[in-house]
Amino acid sequence: CIPFAKQFCYTDYRKSLRLSPGVMTMKTDRRVIKTEKALETALLKLMRGKPIEQITTTELCREAGINRNTFYAHYPNPMNLLERIEDEFIRLVVDLIDDTVQANGYSMLLQRVFELIIEHKALSLVLLSRNGDPNYLRRIIETARVPVINYWRELGTNLPQEDLDTLFTFLSHGSKQVILLWTENGFDKTPAALAKEIGAIIGNAVSHFLPQTKI
Repeated sequence: CIPFAKQFCYTDYRKSLRLSPGVMTMKTDRRVIKTEKALETALLKLMRGKPIEQITTTELCREAGINRNTFYAHYPNPMNLLERIEDEFIRLVVDLIDDTVQANGYSMLLQRVFELIIEHKALSLVLLSRNGDPNYLRRIIETARVPVINYWRELGTNLPQEDLDTLFTFLSHGSKQVILLWTENGFDKTPAALAKEIGAIIGNAVSHFLPQTKI
């Protein structure tokens, strides 16, 4: 277990994303699917105007066209619904990381994550906005901590774990700010161009520690 925040463990988090019955489960009841979609659409629409903390269950149900009893059969509050939406996307990122980083390196991982963000553009524009969860992007980035550090180790670094964690934290914080600016600018760069830009910066930074790195 590698902790990256207070009372938060990377390995436990990945496990919870894969095993939680509320994440990416197969719903066979069409009414449930319809209700979930209506709630998600309504929540994202409301979040274009204000943060999740200001959205009440009553107005969410009114926007979705469902009653409060139906909502409470699925979620205790709007925040819980938002967490489900976030976890579904983050699970896609986890699967993408597992399939990409070891075989293709960090730049290709960045490009594929950015492509995934564009693929879910309407969702991303809300969740990465000022009204979105401020921890959402951090959670996405943190799913890459262990695979990326393991990748650096395979390339021959002798840095201790603490230094590798510090290096990842430093580089990922800068990447986070660039991604937020990219979102605010309406995704004005292609995923490939942005990945190349960030990858070059990271490559220069880690080259002092990882002479064999292929960013």
